[in-house]
Amino acid sequence: MPVSYGENRKAMKEWMVQKQPKTLFDIGMGYGEIGKGVQRVLPDIEINGVEIFLPYLVEKRSFASIYKRIVIADVMDCIDKLWKVDVVTAFDVIEHLRLPDGIKAIKYLRQIANIGVLISVPIVPYKQGAIHGNPAEIHRWDWSIEEMEKLGAKTIFKGTVTGLFEFGPL
Repeated sequence: MPVSYGENRKAMKEWMVQKQPKTLFDIGMGYGEIGKGVQRVLPDIEINGVEIFLPYLVEKRSFASIYKRIVIADVMDCIDKLWKVDVVTAFDVIEHLRLPDGIKAIKYLRQIANIGVLISVPIVPYKQGAIHGNPAEIHRWDWSIEEMEKLGAKTIFKGTVTGLFEFGPL
């Protein structure tokens, strides 16, 4: 969706304030609400984004104008093409990929992060089809906390619907 389930925002902002990144990649930025939330606590951060669905960027609710650079592409097509930044966020992105692609994407995002990667996914079964005519919105894998932790994540928030996971850089 162009927006994410908001129950983990406080934990995300606290993490950002603690880590003090100077640069950010917001993967699957949608309307840019994650970037805007980070900018509220770190006004001088450089925010870059990746979004597969161009209509989200031109929606009147979009915060795309605060982003320095935006790549229009599927995250899987970005592997080995993005530059290093301090922090990468992927909120409500990884569940849209099949399991092997989700694992590959997480590994790559860790490679481009100097400080860390924050990933938010539903931690309960959350079926979803195409939204706004965007087939990239289909949920293709239900992630569990245990699966994220097995991949090396630290759980920093467990809500009723979403989990927020920190991965260190590779």
